[in-house]
Amino acid sequence: MLLTTRKITPDIVSAIYQDLDANGMVDNVRITFNKGVVLENMKMQFKWNDKMGLPADQTNYTMGTDNTIVDVNISTLFNVSDLKDKTSGNMNVTVMFNDYVANNIKNASAVDGAAPVLTVLEYHFGEYLETTSAADTLYARFSEAIASIPAVDQPFLFNGPQGRSYEIRVENATIRTTTYIFIVKSSTAEPPPGDGDSAWINTASEVVQTNVIDLNNNVQKNPINKRVPVVIKRPFLHIKILVGPNPFNPKNGPDASQRKVTVSIKARTKVAVKTDYWVSASIYDKVGNVVKKIPDGNESDHLGQKVVNNEIVTPDSCTVSWDGTNRQGRIVGNGTYLAILNIKYKSEGVDLLQNPPEIIKIGVQQ
Repeated sequence: MLLTTRKITPDIVSAIYQDLDANGMVDNVRITFNKGVVLENMKMQFKWNDKMGLPADQTNYTMGTDNTIVDVNISTLFNVSDLKDKTSGNMNVTVMFNDYVANNIKNASAVDGAAPVLTVLEYHFGEYLETTSAADTLYARFSEAIASIPAVDQPFLFNGPQGRSYEIRVENATIRTTTYIFIVKSSTAEPPPGDGDSAWINTASEVVQTNVIDLNNNVQKNPINKRVPVVIKRPFLHIKILVGPNPFNPKNGPDASQRKVTVSIKARTKVAVKTDYWVSASIYDKVGNVVKKIPDGNESDHLGQKVVNNEIVTPDSCTVSWDGTNRQGRIVGNGTYLAILNIKYKSEGVDLLQNPPEIIKIGVQQ
């Protein structure tokens, strides 16, 4: 009797996906087999969160510490959008062995071995009004759910312009869906945090419980983990509006100051950085016709108030005046007119959130 032997195909013992450079993109899958394998005799296919990657071949493989361990670089097998900011999900592995005849396809699910990274960090300036104030806050989002909020007051590191580093210490973190909100306790940033700064997870602590950990106990330990731009969120600029004289007499007022109406815009919000703001007005009659727009030209040539502050103070006021004339330069008739005020703010060269237009009534009485 002629006896024949048949090689037994290797089995997958384990597979784990990783983010080796901690940039928020899974880039490696480590596969362990129950026996030695030959790299050039394998082909592999990976499915990540329902996205099928390109077939992998030996150009993607690296042998591990022995011939039972294979590292597969999958960064070129998927579109960047399929991998970006995703450090947790479902990974399926299919291995095809060319040097085996029977049962030469093996499948396995890879477990999560990638640690979370920051994907968004927003610095929200608190509202500082004349009599009340609110603390600044940090809003942080990660590439996946994390098991707990880091039990440290400095979970993130920061860089400003020209590589200037600064510290922000926080407290009283809360969770809102996938966003973690921290109250800013102190900051060494001078000037205050701004657009163009960057942030990343602080990995300096040796105590695991104080680091960022995902639900599968993957700890972010890579000190060069993903940097994200700091997004600055500024509050509305609360204002007071003073109007006078109202009504006014544009033709026969007792003096020049009484022959025009002046609208003063006074900020109630205190600021700690250079703040520019402008006011423009559109005057309408009772049937909705535009009587005049003030100013008529480029608004950057009018009413800009530049305030440079080294501490939290209230900016100066700015004004706009109407002399009771229309666009043809003729004095309008008696009656009540609507002035719609548009106020634009800039802080450190970045547009602030803008309040809805303010509407006031102006009386003309000759």
